[in-house]
Amino acid sequence: MWLIIFLLILISLFFLGCLLHNFVVAQGMRKAIAQYQRNPVTGIQQGAEPIYLEGRQDKPAILMIHGFIGCPSNFADLPQTLNTAGYTVYAPLLPGHGTDPRDFSQVSSADLIQSMRQAYSSLQKECSEVHLLGLSLGGALASILAAEKSPKSLILLAPYFQLAQHAYRFFPIKILHAIFKPWVPYIYKPKSIRQINNTRAIPYVFEYEFVSMKGVQATFDTAHHARKILDKLTCPTLVIHSKQDLATDYTASKKFAEKLSQRRLLTVDNSNHILPWDFDAEQIKKELLTYLSEQ
Repeated sequence: MWLIIFLLILISLFFLGCLLHNFVVAQGMRKAIAQYQRNPVTGIQQGAEPIYLEGRQDKPAILMIHGFIGCPSNFADLPQTLNTAGYTVYAPLLPGHGTDPRDFSQVSSADLIQSMRQAYSSLQKECSEVHLLGLSLGGALASILAAEKSPKSLILLAPYFQLAQHAYRFFPIKILHAIFKPWVPYIYKPKSIRQINNTRAIPYVFEYEFVSMKGVQATFDTAHHARKILDKLTCPTLVIHSKQDLATDYTASKKFAEKLSQRRLLTVDNSNHILPWDFDAEQIKKELLTYLSEQ
């Protein structure tokens, strides 16, 4: 009897906690959205716009795919660096990103993949040769495209194939997500929590502060799809990852790279997850320019 009463109390506290959490988060999200500076036509927040930089006709193009709850500006000055070297650069905005956190709740993995297929096809009409470059979730999407298309090369920055286990050592994030998803539609991610060691760059890193649990599921599904097709990749591939990454698993990237015949793995030592803004950014830019010139 006492065990039943105890369990009923725990269940009641769980649901009361979810209700309180949802109320607080809904109030905070409403206030935050009201302060967004958005384009009245596109709805895109200021600073989250897609990037297109036309290069030389004799150079390939590069499709750059940003990461989870981010936007193209999370590539820092990497698009401009690549464009200065002559490459046409296109960094589209993923569906549900850079607008309103509620938009991400309407996006599936299939939507993310299809939007990048369209971006690739659009860029290929202008440049016959296209390199694929993806950051985090964008790395999973770039891998899926590379298995379907014939890119000149594939470049993965801290790709999301598996979550970093040490970041969730007590309760795996997928278990927590499965428990809370039916009852908690959004969670709050403070600006102070950014997977980047260079704290001076934190104000320049765009991410939603309020994260859709349905959007998280779309991200999980995309990574699952990417893991299934990794054996189909045949194009030259460069993987850049840090052992200090608190978001995506370095070991998974290393195992993936070791399976490929045309691969190169660069391990950086001073960065966390958002590599283009972190301490190894200059080294990464030099490595990318060298690698692209060799393809």
